[in-house]
Amino acid sequence: MTDADYIFLSDQDDVWLPSKVSVMVKKLEEVESQSNEALPVLTYSDYLFINAVNSLIYIDALKKIQKSYSHISLNMMLASCKSPGCVYAMNRALLKIALPIPEEVSWHDHWLSLVACSCGKFIHIPYTTTLYRIHGRNTSGFKNPTLFSRMKRWFHGISNVVSNIKEEGELAKLQAEALLCRLQTQGCAREDSVKAIEEFLGFFSAPFCKRAKYVRAFVEGDFPHRFARVILWH
Repeated sequence: MTDADYIFLSDQDDVWLPSKVSVMVKKLEEVESQSNEALPVLTYSDYLFINAVNSLIYIDALKKIQKSYSHISLNMMLASCKSPGCVYAMNRALLKIALPIPEEVSWHDHWLSLVACSCGKFIHIPYTTTLYRIHGRNTSGFKNPTLFSRMKRWFHGISNVVSNIKEEGELAKLQAEALLCRLQTQGCAREDSVKAIEEFLGFFSAPFCKRAKYVRAFVEGDFPHRFARVILWH
């Protein structure tokens, strides 16, 4: 593993704009100088979607996504990752806590952002540093389904949809349990973070009416998206 002070995540087919490294390292150094190098810090920047021939795509959808970037919280992150790992840069202090990545974790970038949110700083840089390529061979990536396409998918494959949502909830629960365990064993658990994680875990065992009341605290999206998780996450 690298012994560098700062670490970037990278997807092999994305494009880094020329100022990416300097802009993100500058922010990391700035935050460390205002606190200390032992503070876990993860920065994430803006980006643009491109296709296989480098044309910009999903421009309006991306604007909607990035509106939330300035106020991402741990509550929002527990259920799903809110930004792609290809725009992440972090300091070594974050890796010391985050590694090794638990077996319960499905996506390494989600885990890194959870650790940063819960015991350090997760900082948005409102500057475009990366062209994020979307194509049919992506192993992960952006999906832009319309409400109609989602409802169509529900009716044509209801059993698969239900199974996927249940699995999504179970994985989120296992990851939250692993996060709480890591924070406590590393001795870096913040009181507010522990409370947020415990409330999220409590969501799964709460009565239906309580899940319906508090789903907005953890799950973003429209009514069908939230309601499915109220019913199936328990």
